[in-house]
Amino acid sequence: MGNTIEQDTARRLFNLNARAYDINETFIPGKLEEIFESQKAEILRQNAQNAEKEFDAEVEKLESWSSDRKNALEIKLKEMDKKIRELKKTSRQPHTLEEKIELQRQQKTLDTERMNMRRKLFEAQDAIDAERDKLIKNAEKSLQKPVKSQIIFAIDWRIV
Repeated sequence: MGNTIEQDTARRLFNLNARAYDINETFIPGKLEEIFESQKAEILRQNAQNAEKEFDAEVEKLESWSSDRKNALEIKLKEMDKKIRELKKTSRQPHTLEEKIELQRQQKTLDTERMNMRRKLFEAQDAIDAERDKLIKNAEKSLQKPVKSQIIFAIDWRIV
């Protein structure tokens, strides 16, 4: 049986002058089938490798974004806690009733802002988890893609 040629060489063969004929029967000799399966396995391996690299890159981006988002919100929460502690300390010092009422209002406002920030932190974590789930589902779908093959044409040539 014949020799196997490189894909680049096979591509160049399409630039040669040729005539087309109808083929009445499908003909794939055993060696050709073996080469086909080998090439198919290599393409699937490369696709899986590329998908793995893309998945790893997306996970890295997601984790980085998650960390940045979480750290930024935690810094804001710490700043808010510091403001609240300072306000509580100030409110314990002798003041007039009006000043104490105003300090309590400010503390309530800061407490509300703090609760909203905590809620945002939890919502951000939920969004990150949703992105992670989406990423995993897409990766699973890419693993489950069916592979179809179809003979489009067959070439038989002779050098005369």
